[in-house]
Amino acid sequence: MAAIWNEIELGWQGRTYTIRPDLNFMNYIESRDGFSLSKLLIRAINQDLPSGIACELIARTIRYADPEARVTAEDVFMETQGLASAITLAGEIIRACLPAPKDEVNTSASAAKKKAVKHTGRNSTE
Repeated sequence: MAAIWNEIELGWQGRTYTIRPDLNFMNYIESRDGFSLSKLLIRAINQDLPSGIACELIARTIRYADPEARVTAEDVFMETQGLASAITLAGEIIRACLPAPKDEVNTSASAAKKKAVKHTGRNSTE
């Protein structure tokens, strides 16, 4: 069976984490008050996603991938060096939680990897 979500590849402090945004991940993110993915998606689409919430979403994603990570929203804010990159990355994490359109579900694994979300910290050359 083909995956219906695109994996999230996230770099943090020299380590790369790959997260499959399945229902366990989504439940983990939404377990905190105010973190409804559907509401966050609407805010991201409306360009109204607060930077603090964006940084917390990124930090929670990293902690989901590595429960030993002691990353905070403030750490993410300092690493991303500004609002735009944190908000953009958070928006991509939210969008990765959306199921792929039906025609994309039947694509090969290599095609799915091409669509994966890939980001690193401020040392990125992207």
